[in-house]
Amino acid sequence: MATIKAVLRKQKNKQNQYPIAIRITKNRETSYLYIGQSIEEKYWDQVNQRLRSSHLNYARINQLILTKLKSCNEKLIENEASGTPISIRKIKGTILANKKMYFLGVAEIHLNKLFWGKKSKKYLTDRNTIEEFKGFCLNRDLEFSEIDPNLLQRFDVYLHGEKGLSTTAVANCMSCLKAIYNLAISNNDADRNNYPFGMGK
Repeated sequence: MATIKAVLRKQKNKQNQYPIAIRITKNRETSYLYIGQSIEEKYWDQVNQRLRSSHLNYARINQLILTKLKSCNEKLIENEASGTPISIRKIKGTILANKKMYFLGVAEIHLNKLFWGKKSKKYLTDRNTIEEFKGFCLNRDLEFSEIDPNLLQRFDVYLHGEKGLSTTAVANCMSCLKAIYNLAISNNDADRNNYPFGMGK
């Protein structure tokens, strides 16, 4: 019988924070699924497996933890119900195969990294870009396969024309979208073969 639990890993990242992960244990073998969020240790409630209310984004991140736990639990139940012995590595692979995030989810991770990295100016600029892109896409949370050169070109025209942004400001907006797309590729949420920004860009 496999068990799952939200935990705070003990190894700090470059931002001097601790990553939050879902721990999967079966037959004394353990594996971890990272949720893309890191915090200071003082904000972690180990007993209840969630953030303390003193954290600025505790409600949002706690909801993300619950969502990940629910997804993992559903996959574990499916595997247990099949009656076929399965290793923890295969269980993790099954979960990872179904965990892809859309644009807004990865954008949120991108913003959190900027915020906790104390890059306040970049955080505010990119947050505005994401809101602008979200509105341009009629508030739809796009799959990364939907973000193609044609969409980016139309967004470019929109920013120049309707919003009256300078060429430099538009380039900064595109740089934000590119950073989010690159993050999605590194997290296996987007296919590198569909990269819409052109070779070497």
